[in-house]
Amino acid sequence: MNVAQIINKKLIGDPLSNSELEFVILSYIENKIDDAQMANFLKSIKKNGMSKNETIALTRIMIESGETINFSQNKSFIADKHSTGGIGDKVSLVLGPIMASLGISVPMLAGRSLGH
Repeated sequence: MNVAQIINKKLIGDPLSNSELEFVILSYIENKIDDAQMANFLKSIKKNGMSKNETIALTRIMIESGETINFSQNKSFIADKHSTGGIGDKVSLVLGPIMASLGISVPMLAGRSLGH
């Protein structure tokens, strides 16, 4: 497969297959394509959107591309409060303890860009 061909396919509005989406994501993770190519891929998606099947496939591929945490032993409801991060995030500091006080487990994980 060729990333440029996949980008062009999406640019003309054709849907991408699961294997094409997986190829692009894994190529990026493995540093086989650079940030500029990934930016072009994302622009093609922004321009033409994604079908429900593409969105589901891309979500699955991204989940499976990294490590996952197993919470099966936890019997409470588990919620995620995602943060874009930054020093000014005041919501997480208040919402996390409130949810915990209600018996909801809230794993507060930071993305790799939040190294400060």
